[in-house]
Amino acid sequence: MSLLPALAATGASPANAISIPSESSGNGPDIVNTGNAATVLLGNGKDTVTAGSASSVTAGDGNDKVTVGANSTVNLGQGNDTVTLNGGGSTVHLGDGNEVVTGTGNGNSVTAGDGNDKVTLTGSSESVTLGNGHDTVSVSGSAIVSVGNGNNDSVTVGAGSKVTVGSGTGDTVTTGANSSVSINLADVATSKDTVNVGANSTVRAGGGTQIINGTSGDTFRLNDLQPNSDVILTGSGNTVFIGTNSSVRVDMNAAQTANTVVVQALTGSGAYTGNVEVTNFSSNSKVDLQSLVGGVDNNPLQSYAEVLANAQTIGGDSEILLKGAGLIKLDGSPTLTPGQFLFSNTTGPV
Repeated sequence: MSLLPALAATGASPANAISIPSESSGNGPDIVNTGNAATVLLGNGKDTVTAGSASSVTAGDGNDKVTVGANSTVNLGQGNDTVTLNGGGSTVHLGDGNEVVTGTGNGNSVTAGDGNDKVTLTGSSESVTLGNGHDTVSVSGSAIVSVGNGNNDSVTVGAGSKVTVGSGTGDTVTTGANSSVSINLADVATSKDTVNVGANSTVRAGGGTQIINGTSGDTFRLNDLQPNSDVILTGSGNTVFIGTNSSVRVDMNAAQTANTVVVQALTGSGAYTGNVEVTNFSSNSKVDLQSLVGGVDNNPLQSYAEVLANAQTIGGDSEILLKGAGLIKLDGSPTLTPGQFLFSNTTGPV
């Protein structure tokens, strides 16, 4: 182990333009303590670096431990690294490994390769990009987060965030209001994930069994969902787009208003093979039938009369039968009126 000389500012102000010289070392477990505006270059090994603000730390492979101040840059090779950011505006690039990154302040950027990573940031306007693995991300404020493929990922972010999660199963995403989430767009059928969003947010999900919890003013675009998928709405003004023959249950929350479910045919044939179940469908709710064809008379569903012509009551529930052997089930046989149905001509994924 080599202990490199401490490089520390002596209390002079930045205006004195004190230059902290670079410290360079070869391979080995090195320990470096330095002040502000330092440049540290280390080789492979289990290194420990403590640097001040506006510093640059570069190290090779190894299980490194790095602490820097605000507006710094950290570049580390492969290994199980631990990085602490004391202040905002820093940029971190890490190789493959099980990384742990914690930080304060706004505007930090963290990029890591494959591995089981844990990133915890307490500011806003953060950026986190992680490779494949079992990752955990927690940001108290707004963030742009991208997580690769892997199982049991957990992402928790504040309002105004954008989250993208790759394929896997057991993933959980929780956001504040005015956020967007994209999950499992590769349509992996075995995926089982949970998404919780705040008001006025957008969710795109593809494939698998998804559990999505919304509030008010949310928009959901769901394709290729498997049976036992759920969308649970607790507020008003939500729109749930369902396409690509998805099977999903939507809880409309009868106490709220202006919630709409859109069921869309994939092609111009108007066929739909999935089963859509709507609970708590009331006079305040709407269903938009997009380019669907009835399963009884094989006519396009373009009027309330055609809805009734293709409807039946089974086990106390109303069902609208669709070409392709799919159906839309309205639990509890609610009273139906023409104003609850919309008719559009759009096809394709939603």
